Parts: sequence; structure tokens; C-alpha cells
Amino acid sequence: MQAGAQHESNGQSVKTSRRFNSIYVQPIASWLKWRNWEFSVAPRPIAYLNKDENPDLSRYRGYVEWLISAEPSDDFKFTAYLRKGAGSGYGSMELNASWAFEDLLRGSGGRLQLQYFNGWGESLLDYNKRRSDQIPVGLMLVP
Repeated sequence: MQAGAQHESNGQSVKTSRRFNSIYVQPIASWLKWRNWEFSVAPRPIAYLNKDENPDLSRYRGYVEWLISAEPSDDFKFTAYLRKGAGSGYGSMELNASWAFEDLLRGSGGRLQLQYFNGWGESLLDYNKRRSDQIPVGLMLVP
């Protein structure tokens, strides 16, 4: 089980600034199934505390974000984040694949990440516009 408060902001100047605060509770179910793969499912119900700058944000992001993951070992992990807009046909899908590497910087670890995003709500500035498919690549550093 996980619970918390979250602040999301696009970090822009006053004219294009967008932000909101929310609270959530996230139960997590994990199990080992097939050939040491660990599977997890975690719905995250969200309550928006303020969304004045994005009054219809829930129409595009919804009130629940689903996390589904599969991890055969510490070396590779696949995750999917799924959202369905409240009372609408909007939503989004984010798929992530990451590979671990060790000793990147004096004993620190990290991960190489490949991501795919499709749908609405990815950016706070234009959350109500459908984005073209995005495929970013990145590095995560872990102390």
C-alpha cells in the first residue's frame, strides 16, 4: 500500500505556468508467476485538490491511473501506465522498458529507459490536445 500527496507543475513562467495538487492511495498486488517473472498491478485513485488552471483535467486524465508491471529479474523491467478520462473517450497509455547497469559512477547504479506515450494529458500546458506518439530514451541514476 502506498499513499501520498503529489504536486505536478510544468515549471513555466507565469503566463504559461500550469500546476495542480492531488492526493492518492495506491494498493499494490504483486505475485510471482512464470519462470521467476514478478507481476504487479496497482490502481491509483486520485483526488485533485486544486486544478484551477486546468479545470477539466479529469476529463483527459481521469481519477484512476493503473500501473501494470512485469519484471523477470533486477536487470529488466516493463511497466505500463493507463489512464481513462472521466466521462469521456479520452485517455493515455505510457509504456516503459528499462535495463539496469551497475557501477556507473563509483558504486552507483542506474537504468537505461525507453518510453512510449500515446494519448491526452501528458503535458499540463496542452493536456486537452492529443499528442503524436512520443518515444523518449533516458538514463536514471540511482545512488
